[in-house]
Amino acid sequence: MFYGWDVVNEAISDATGTYRTDSENSEPLSNDTHGSNSSWWHVYGSNEYIINAFKFANKYAPETLELYYNDYNETVIKKMNGIKELLQTIKDLEGERGVGTRITAMGLQGHYQMEDPNANSLEVAMKEYGKIVGEVQITELDLRASSDYDGSDEANVSIFDGGMGIILTGQKRGETKTSMIHIKDVAKCNSLSVIAGIRAVATKKWNRAGVFTP
Repeated sequence: MFYGWDVVNEAISDATGTYRTDSENSEPLSNDTHGSNSSWWHVYGSNEYIINAFKFANKYAPETLELYYNDYNETVIKKMNGIKELLQTIKDLEGERGVGTRITAMGLQGHYQMEDPNANSLEVAMKEYGKIVGEVQITELDLRASSDYDGSDEANVSIFDGGMGIILTGQKRGETKTSMIHIKDVAKCNSLSVIAGIRAVATKKWNRAGVFTP
């Protein structure tokens, strides 16, 4: 039934760009509103819980089940560096079942706006993560439209010339391997703009240089 599993989610802090701790904000962990504070860090006091999660996943999950790390704001340089450190730690400890870790891909949540991230930031992030774990995925894609978005095919193609063009061009050239793009909450307006964009760019073609063009 399942082909992949999100083993650890959102373990890097937006504020520090390193591991999320139990003191990200002033709310005690006993409160439902403790938000970004990490209960697992409170128990372990280190990133060992992340390592153990991937070790146990490797031990008990079927060998064919793909294993992921997943996070948001993944194109922001400070946070990207922290995610890369986490991925490299897991990758370095890969080993046989019951002993080492295993990781298949990095999940980019993809909560984007029309102006942010720009195409270059997305391309850099995908390539950097791909160098470490091989595959990347867009796991929760939605796109917040700007105030002047009119829903036309021209506007939808414009949106996707950047982000989706980078994904598809990288795949075509073998620079990145994007194994899955998942659209989040398809009934919501942010996701409907994604679907409209996919429909609009479906008529575009590859040129001989491998670049996605009208």
